[in-house]
Amino acid sequence: MSLLPASEKEALIHQRMSNLGVNETDLEETSAGAGGPNARHATMGVVLLHRPSGLFVKCQATPDRAQNRLIALRLLLDKVEAWQKNDRAERRAINRAVSLLLAILALAGAVLLYWFVRNRAFQP
Repeated sequence: MSLLPASEKEALIHQRMSNLGVNETDLEETSAGAGGPNARHATMGVVLLHRPSGLFVKCQATPDRAQNRLIALRLLLDKVEAWQKNDRAERRAINRAVSLLLAILALAGAVLLYWFVRNRAFQP
């Protein structure tokens, strides 16, 4: 359990959201659980969906919906951060592969040009 008051926790979470580029409008919140005999308990859970990435988190850790929302938001931000890091790593790998391919093509083009010029220069 954290010693920070709820308002400070919310401020830290919102600061982290802005650092990751996540807006409130990107999030969709629904209640967890389909109802039934324990409907009161099930509606305390929260499901948060980050629409741009398709990532979601379900949290029913506490009987308090507000606490569950903060926990779910923190877990979702962890997932979004990992998704963004993975996305950046994939882009770097693609950029490296494209750079290597361009270097190979440039070298192959230079070799072909050399052979073309050399063979044409000796023809009468």
